[in-house]
Amino acid sequence: MSAATSLEVRGLVKRYGGIVATDHVDLTVNVGEIHALIGPNGAGKTTLVHQLAGSLEPDAGRILFEGTDITRMPQYKRVMAGVARSHQITSLFNSCAALHNVLLALLARKGSGFRFSGSPFNDTALIYEGMNLLDEIGLRGHEGSFAAALSHGQKRRLELALALASRPRLLLLDEPLAGMGSSDTEAMVELISSLRERAAVVLVEHDMDAVFRLADRITVLAQGKVIACDTPEAIRNSATVREAYLGEDGMQA
Repeated sequence: MSAATSLEVRGLVKRYGGIVATDHVDLTVNVGEIHALIGPNGAGKTTLVHQLAGSLEPDAGRILFEGTDITRMPQYKRVMAGVARSHQITSLFNSCAALHNVLLALLARKGSGFRFSGSPFNDTALIYEGMNLLDEIGLRGHEGSFAAALSHGQKRRLELALALASRPRLLLLDEPLAGMGSSDTEAMVELISSLRERAAVVLVEHDMDAVFRLADRITVLAQGKVIACDTPEAIRNSATVREAYLGEDGMQA
């Protein structure tokens, strides 16, 4: 494995009865790269991300992160090793302030969990780190707002902050732009673009304009198989990819 490789997937298989959701998938993600996974609905993209994150165990194949085999590693250990993810559906502590959400994520990274004496919300160093994260994701000024009161786009950014709190070197983003308006989309695209400086990114996204702006390379899945992996320009001009996306918005000729 090259020293510049963050993630290497070889022959990954996941079956549900007679359905092969991921069919001997090979994937390589380089350090500092934003690598997009695209494909029609049901192509196996989210199933693949679940396996990379450790929430779903593959039936065959290997997953290596920075040269270490993590195929059977539990999800929490992958987070500790440097792999984090955001989800299609936002998962936050809605009754807590935005800053408190981030502080709880920071505590989890430090291994404190909910075992502490006194209030963690009075820890000056922790608050400083949390405020810096909120500033980075564009939520400075909303630190006291309950998560439930934030807009959809703000909630997506806050969830990203929770993932970044673990200081990942590989970040798995599952449809981070879903349901966003144009202004929120633009802000999130800029934020994701800046992440390559701190982590490799695997991006699952249906917004093709955003994918082609963000991705260094794109892997295309169809019926669980990789049918192409190349630069955005090559993918855009691929007849094989256009055929796989026939009838899908965003890939029309």
